[in-house]
Amino acid sequence: MSLSFGVSSDSEKILPVDQWGTSTWYSMNSAYFGAANLTVPATDTPDFSAVTSMFRMFQDAQTLHAGVTFSGGNSTYCAAEAATARADMMSTYAWAITDGGQHCPVACNTTTVSGVTDSTDATHEAC
Repeated sequence: MSLSFGVSSDSEKILPVDQWGTSTWYSMNSAYFGAANLTVPATDTPDFSAVTSMFRMFQDAQTLHAGVTFSGGNSTYCAAEAATARADMMSTYAWAITDGGQHCPVACNTTTVSGVTDSTDATHEAC
């Protein structure tokens, strides 16, 4: 299962995630991108074991809850910004994060659209 609202007016309509459910998620790429009103009061644990991309999953999130346990399975990240955000969530908000750690692939694709440059690898992770 995957979910992505991208950047649209619908992303601000997402309010709570009350329950993750029992489905196996395969991609969270941009899932809650721009969801400024999102809260996640869910107490169950999502199955992210098959997720191949969490690129921009919570980009532009406005508020983080403290004390969250988040398991990203064996997912990895590369960008320095991701490492900084992860460290901030752990130190400032007491998140317990388990994942595959930082891994930077060699190949990086750079594209420019409407004056905005984006650099991603083959899995759409920022590089």
